[in-house]
Amino acid sequence: MPKCFLTGIEIPMENAYLLDCGAAKRALRDLKLRLAAVERLVAQLSPKDETEVFDYKSKSVKVRPQRRLVCQTVAAALSESYPECPLFVAWPAFKTRRAQVFPNLRKSGSGVQKPHKASDTPATDASGEAANADSR
Repeated sequence: MPKCFLTGIEIPMENAYLLDCGAAKRALRDLKLRLAAVERLVAQLSPKDETEVFDYKSKSVKVRPQRRLVCQTVAAALSESYPECPLFVAWPAFKTRRAQVFPNLRKSGSGVQKPHKASDTPATDASGEAANADSR
């Protein structure tokens, strides 16, 4: 009786399986091609472009970063490269999801919050004080 390579348990020949190397190599090649396709999508569509926007209040041109957008037909065609999960999201759904993920963003302006001022106490001093408080 042969033994299972991974477990060492003896198995009858009727229940024995072996790897189909040709099928496994084809699957690996297909996965590599799909990976390359998704990497190309990320490289092409994830950078933000600098877009000039005319501000009517100040009567000047301002530059702001803007995401690269594609139409529904292009999104559907490019999504076929990885059908297991949706790679594209509609703009209204993205805005709704973004508001849930980042609830503290301002409603007007650039949406960038000012960073909180760091405390004057270094982190090493604060951790030492906490350790001393626990030992009392």
